[in-house]
Amino acid sequence: MSRDYVMGVDIGTYQTKGVICNLAGDVIASRVSDHRLLTPNPGWAEHDPHQDWWEGLCEITKGLLKDTGIERSGLKGICCSTVAAGIIPVDKKFIPLRNALLYGIDTRCSKEIEYLNGVIGQDRILENCKEALSHESYGPKMLWIKNNEPDIYRRTACFTISQSFLNARLTGNNVVDYYSASGAHPLFNYDRLDWSPEMCGYVVPQEQLPRLAAATDIIGYVTKAAAEQTGLGAGTPVACGTTDAGAEALSVGVMEPGDMMIMYGSTIYILYLSDKPPAKTSLSIAPYVVKGLTGLCAGTATSGSLTRWIRDNLAAELVEAEERGGENAYDRLFDMIRSVPPGSDGVVVLPYFYGERMPVCDPDAKGIIFGLKLSHTKGHIFRAALEGIAFGIEQCLALYRKSGLKIEGATAVGGGARNSAWMQMVSDICGLEQHIPQVLQGASYGDAMIAALALGALEPKELKKWIKIRSRTVPDHQTSARYAVNRKIYNGLYQVNKQLMHLK
Repeated sequence: MSRDYVMGVDIGTYQTKGVICNLAGDVIASRVSDHRLLTPNPGWAEHDPHQDWWEGLCEITKGLLKDTGIERSGLKGICCSTVAAGIIPVDKKFIPLRNALLYGIDTRCSKEIEYLNGVIGQDRILENCKEALSHESYGPKMLWIKNNEPDIYRRTACFTISQSFLNARLTGNNVVDYYSASGAHPLFNYDRLDWSPEMCGYVVPQEQLPRLAAATDIIGYVTKAAAEQTGLGAGTPVACGTTDAGAEALSVGVMEPGDMMIMYGSTIYILYLSDKPPAKTSLSIAPYVVKGLTGLCAGTATSGSLTRWIRDNLAAELVEAEERGGENAYDRLFDMIRSVPPGSDGVVVLPYFYGERMPVCDPDAKGIIFGLKLSHTKGHIFRAALEGIAFGIEQCLALYRKSGLKIEGATAVGGGARNSAWMQMVSDICGLEQHIPQVLQGASYGDAMIAALALGALEPKELKKWIKIRSRTVPDHQTSARYAVNRKIYNGLYQVNKQLMHLK
């Protein structure tokens, strides 16, 4: 078995990542490629599914096989994940007819949400989906395409959701897992884990939706045509997979009741596992990758996307220096905050630069940099942004406690988890112990795990052996007390400025 390998590939908001692992969990090789987040209009967020997803996948798969020299026959399975939603209308050959509409950062479908709430009724939607409609919901996005791009919709054979596009291109089968499909409000019936024919009647025909399966099901095999483009062997088994958050949680051992993950990506995504979910909660709810467990989810609209904005717009000279062979621009920004005390000398950043998802569900909310004086520097703004993201996490954690869930600690994942200074800020502000895994390959590593499970090569309990904790971040209660004033300001900024944010 030592010569048997599995591959995982994840399509994120800004990057595609891939790994090849052996069945002991060792990463044999990894690859990363960048792609664009397209924002053709305010409130829109898209990917080019052919260039960013399919060609990105092909680049990664060919590169990994070349880097390792592994024979095609040695690769026993592959699994893919993508960002949530990724709604793509495709033709009969699964050729995309437009760009993919992404998760809650794409807020174009307010009218469709209002229409569906009115014609179906919010209570019926809650009964069917266990969650209210929002810009995270996939149904309104499909309806937006149907209403606003009728020529495209007339040519649509079916819709792909998240990784089902890659599954379809690899195997010819348009299949999505239950965890991903649960975001397709109001189309998905949570109790039956199936599409609701009644709800589909308000949006698109059920025949246009992917087939449903468990994330660990083998849903097909790499076709000859896909093998020629990807470098994979024809007939290689393909696991159904899931969205990036589910795969990332699995990658760090989140697989038992009470386990919690905080994913520091372009946004913040929090997932908590329960075998007895609360009857009423304001959290998102989804059937988890591990059968018998429910994921209770929360998240913010910015995180790494905000730090990237600061780097590119307020520290462009650092980016230019890095491009000339100098130090990493982010490392330079973190160096700057060493001289800035906790609380950023009164600067508070409300990180609603892309609206907000939770606890404020407001796509029209605006970001604020509050408390600036002439004495403040770029370092103050950068630290205040990191602290603002942490205050947003703290507000999300309050939703879990309000739902009666006990939080013992959290596993931190994603790019932000690599920075100990930021992790300490979050722990201090939230009063939360965080565990940072030794392997931070992310969702692609979780995809490789799913492939191994799907093949029957491993049992879920054996995956715990893949996980090793590198470090723990414990709250410093003396430092925590220094955030009291900024917390009060942060918690008031949105309410005080809400009316101004919505002036047209």
